[in-house]
Amino acid sequence: MSATIKIVFQKDIRRVALPQEAPFKKLEDAIGRFYPNEFPNGVYVRYLDDEEDYVTVTCDQELLDALELSSSTLKLYLSAKTESDSDSDFVKVSKDGQRSGLLNNPPTPKPEPESQPKYVQPEEVKEDKE
Repeated sequence: MSATIKIVFQKDIRRVALPQEAPFKKLEDAIGRFYPNEFPNGVYVRYLDDEEDYVTVTCDQELLDALELSSSTLKLYLSAKTESDSDSDFVKVSKDGQRSGLLNNPPTPKPEPESQPKYVQPEEVKEDKE
């Protein structure tokens, strides 16, 4: 049994049938075949979930979960990783407990400004009585 998904990259949309066994490998193969040389630094594969969040897919189990949650044909959106997207020591683990990839370093929080703006009480407007 297979599932049909849509791969979306820029304005291009492709339909692909994925097998139940090792669907992520088949997806990677299809991406490489459809878009050779487009992703020299790697590719992000994401779908829009029911809470309107883009969720990254990195392994078979995450892809199967996405297929299960999808109410219609699953659309997978591709975006290129850049050179600045570096790997870190954070390991991503899928629901089934398998290592599925490395996460990027978390963003460094921006420092709080030293002085906060002060609230200024508006002056009362006095009406002139003539």
